[in-house]
Amino acid sequence: MAEFALANAVYATLVEGYACEIGACCNAMDNVSKNTSGMLTLSSCSTAVAVKLLSSMR
Repeated sequence: MAEFALANAVYATLVEGYACEIGACCNAMDNVSKNTSGMLTLSSCSTAVAVKLLSSMR
């Protein structure tokens, strides 16, 4: 019976560790998506400002 309890505890620990790893990866990918979206918005805004500046110089 003790062997079963030990195997069960080891298995539960492995499953929990794997779930934490998947959660951390999902969280990291979500943060990357949010940061990339912000960078693209900032980039397009900077491009629009640069175009306005260049057109006003002519």
